[in-house]
Amino acid sequence: MKPLFAVLFACFGASALANAPGQSDWRQANERVEEAGGWKAYAREIHKAASNRPEPSVSSESLSRQLAIDRALALNPALKQILSSIPREPARYLLLSSQQKAALTQEAHLIAEVSALWYEAVAGKEHVAQQSQVTEVASIASELSGRMQKVGNLNALHQAEEQLSYAKTKTDLARSQLALHKAVENLALRLQISGDPMQIGLPSRLPEPPRSLENLKLSNTDSALLSTATNNPAVLRLLSETRRAIREREEAFRLVSHYKNEVLPLQRRISEEHLLHYNGMIIGIFELLKDAKQQTKAVDSYLAALGAYWKADAALLPKLAALREQLSEIRRDAWK
Repeated sequence: MKPLFAVLFACFGASALANAPGQSDWRQANERVEEAGGWKAYAREIHKAASNRPEPSVSSESLSRQLAIDRALALNPALKQILSSIPREPARYLLLSSQQKAALTQEAHLIAEVSALWYEAVAGKEHVAQQSQVTEVASIASELSGRMQKVGNLNALHQAEEQLSYAKTKTDLARSQLALHKAVENLALRLQISGDPMQIGLPSRLPEPPRSLENLKLSNTDSALLSTATNNPAVLRLLSETRRAIREREEAFRLVSHYKNEVLPLQRRISEEHLLHYNGMIIGIFELLKDAKQQTKAVDSYLAALGAYWKADAALLPKLAALREQLSEIRRDAWK
């Protein structure tokens, strides 16, 4: 996606607005709009505001997911000590003691818990960034409509609609910021990080999803365990929960792939066509601003689907670990 301000400034600059179509002849309106400061002056204001925006503060140490997991393990020295003595080769799982198998299951629960909190915080940070872009575009549209209405080139209804849109986006931005604070607070509390949690140096983006469903295939051992025939109610429940977790991860993957491979490319194509239509004086600046909002919202929907996938991926880990622990004695053949 092209940077919004790069596109918008290109649209505002030079004679773009003077040549754009509208409800009246914008060339004549361009003379009257001098009362509002002029299009070029307005473009310079927008560009200056974007250029002078301060960089967000980032701590010297970025909290990766693995670093968060390591910190959580360090807070449980007893578990960490047991894990340090466990061989990680799958073929040696049957040789482990009951305590060691239970420790691996406990580790999987810890990884899933911390990963979910970390994904929530990173997704919240990225959502705030996207919502900030939507709010910036709505602000531009609201300001522009006010200036145009002032010189009689826009009716009061259109101006009110743009102002309402801006008010709604500010509300959405405030909600996303509150959700981010909550997510970061939860992560900091789990990792026992003191100080201002908002100073934690989280990555700006979630990891990309796997390329295909083939990358989600279970190991031969786990696949064999899922086919276990048993009358034990506890094992039946565990098998059911594991199969459900697998399906949820697959569906989450299909959804995020749909956004990545279909929705976003189509939205980019639509945006490119809108820009061509604007340059050809077929549509006006407000249609272009509306498209900028839609483009950013499409990216935000993709990010929501991406976060849901990674949470589903993390939730599967403890299910598989518990399955191995429960069936290691009655399905020893699964490790052959």
